[in-house]
Amino acid sequence: MHRFHKIAATVLCLLLASCAIAEINVAQDALDQASLEDLYALRERIDERIAELERGLHADQVYPSGSYQVGDDIPAGYYVVMEAERALFSSLIIRSQADEAGEILAHELILGQAVVKLTAGTYVTFADAVAYPMDSAPDIRLSNVDTLPEGGYWVGTHLEPGTYVIAPMEKAPLSSYSVFDDVLGTDAQLVKFEKITQPISVELEAGQYLELSGCTLSR
Repeated sequence: MHRFHKIAATVLCLLLASCAIAEINVAQDALDQASLEDLYALRERIDERIAELERGLHADQVYPSGSYQVGDDIPAGYYVVMEAERALFSSLIIRSQADEAGEILAHELILGQAVVKLTAGTYVTFADAVAYPMDSAPDIRLSNVDTLPEGGYWVGTHLEPGTYVIAPMEKAPLSSYSVFDDVLGTDAQLVKFEKITQPISVELEAGQYLELSGCTLSR
């Protein structure tokens, strides 16, 4: 009986191998008959799938303080950068080159957290900060808490578009907020900046990026 099982397993493997070879031949025939336009479209879908799988490999990765080449040491994409534990001055710097001679493309002091887009070919340095891929970042959203503390928040991700109340923190020496049309690391433009001494109402739109300094946000 044992010998029969071995023979059956061998036959099954051969059948599966034959099916796989047949499928490869069919795929090769389809490629041979495809037009150049079809092949371009196929290549685009393959590239998208590869990028998706690569993002999955790094989905749970955390990037501590240090310098990284985007595209090699850290994948390009969107990140939430948070203050490291007991940090005094957390920051991020994006440069065009690895050394200090490189043009500074973005420089941000981090209060609580910030959202940044990293582009392949640039160099980023996190100081007293930890970066999380957007999909695996700690879930700090207004839907989970009553009030958002000072920090950077992406409208549509951390809070829904709509009307909110921004209030100064009790012991803050200066309370202000900024609204940009996109997150850090892009060509974002300042939409609004305001210092406040009392609670005010603001309207936020999808895609905007809100920075709170010395103040909080609530419904």
